[in-house]
Amino acid sequence: MRLIHENQQAAVAELETRLVEFYNTFTGYDAFNSLPEYPVLWDNVLRLAREKTARPVRVLEIGAGRSGFGKFLRDRGARDEIHLTSQDITTANLAHLRASSDEVFTGNIDRLAGTWDVIFHSYVYEHLCRPREFNERLWSHLAPGGHLLIQSPRYDFPLYFPPAWDHLSLPVKLWQTLRLAVGDLTGVRFTIFSDPAVFHLPFVRDRDAVHRVRKGDLRALFGERATLCEFDLAPGSLKDWIVKKLLTLRVILQKRA
Repeated sequence: MRLIHENQQAAVAELETRLVEFYNTFTGYDAFNSLPEYPVLWDNVLRLAREKTARPVRVLEIGAGRSGFGKFLRDRGARDEIHLTSQDITTANLAHLRASSDEVFTGNIDRLAGTWDVIFHSYVYEHLCRPREFNERLWSHLAPGGHLLIQSPRYDFPLYFPPAWDHLSLPVKLWQTLRLAVGDLTGVRFTIFSDPAVFHLPFVRDRDAVHRVRKGDLRALFGERATLCEFDLAPGSLKDWIVKKLLTLRVILQKRA
């Protein structure tokens, strides 16, 4: 396992090729088969959309997959308030997204055109091979005063080993943790795992998550360009509290006008 960064173009391109191969051949991927629900995130998207003065409010969901957000809006009686654009990299859920969105875009976000008042994505961020580029691209499509909401796992809690490391021995995991801690102290940002466990072991959730998600990377990237706050996920059991409070990124970035 190597730790790489976006400026290592050849290594990133090789990882992207391997992941595309995996997604094109694997049939049990959750995002293609289930209707996920993230009601707390969606509540915040709707709250912020309703704070905008123009109607309908332009909302973009990135990496929508088989999203339930359109149904959520209908259930809340808010569907007519929102002009919803859904983006996904593949056409696997095209029919579903067309039925629940005003517009659907399939393909890389570098081909997006337009601006939106609210942009959000859930459990996409950890899968990015080029997270800095991705963030900047979305920022360029966000209207002044607009909001970007992100919910994903975070992998910077001390001695937490991400699922992408499931194929590594304990000594190797500890060594990688030490290297990452040194990198954090020296200002290294947006670390990528070059050889995730999904290439070695049967698939389970997030063994294909290659981006080491850190809230500090977002703070450093956007700096004075944004205000950053967190939204709360209501915890239940102690394990649930640990996952939601310590191991989940749940941020709202507002673009300064």
